Amino acid sequence: AQIRRMREAYDVDVRIDDQPPWLIVSPQSRACYALARRIAPTQVKVLIQGETGTGKTLLARYIHQHSERAEGPFLELNCTAMPEGLLEAELFGYSPGAFTGAAPRGKQGLLDVAHGGTLLLDEIGDLPLALQAKLLKVVEENRFLPVGGTEFRHANIRLICATHRDLQQQVHLGQFREDLYYRLSVVPLTLPPLRERREEIIPLLNHYLEHFNQRHHQDRCWHPESLELLAGHDWPGNIRELINLTERLVVSATEQEITPHGLPHV
Repeated sequence: AQIRRMREAYDVDVRIDDQPPWLIVSPQSRACYALARRIAPTQVKVLIQGETGTGKTLLARYIHQHSERAEGPFLELNCTAMPEGLLEAELFGYSPGAFTGAAPRGKQGLLDVAHGGTLLLDEIGDLPLALQAKLLKVVEENRFLPVGGTEFRHANIRLICATHRDLQQQVHLGQFREDLYYRLSVVPLTLPPLRERREEIIPLLNHYLEHFNQRHHQDRCWHPESLELLAGHDWPGNIRELINLTERLVVSATEQEITPHGLPHV
């Protein structure tokens, strides 16, 4: 029951942002997803690289859904979302009495909760060096030691990592372990920014307009000039920016048609 509750708490529901295949239209995206599809049935380690908001989590879920672990959980942990001590406890779990304030019965970590499924470590480039050493044992030996524990536990997971950083540069600067980098990046996948796959901008705009119309009970539509302006935007926040902007326009527009006058400065 505890494992089920933790899976429900950590499982990332991306059905809202899931991209149907017809949105993958640029040569860059098609090549990336084609490679992901080929390696999905294997257990090979994957490193997904790309700017923030390019859809790294969606690509990781795509790999999971086409793997032999598709019926298992898909969990995500952002390595920048919490301090080092809490991050270690969330990832590895802890034994009863491991530290002051610890739960009397201990706690399962995500390496336990994701048993039989896939664990995505997002922003792996921000993982502290001390935790990198512990993660290396997971990668090499499929086992880990909970915080305060004395017995190793078996890890039965598919590990996928993602980052917007240049890990090779971090290795050069001594900020990321070289041995861990090469073990995590057996198959590197790079998602290009949205400005380099402009063929997808208008399909994405139409897809999310329809989605948010349904969610907010609206009936908005794009003015052709609005689509032209948005297609020429550089989208520094990538798909995430496009999604947020579309939802904002759906709920804030004063007329059914979203005209250029209703667009923010883009």
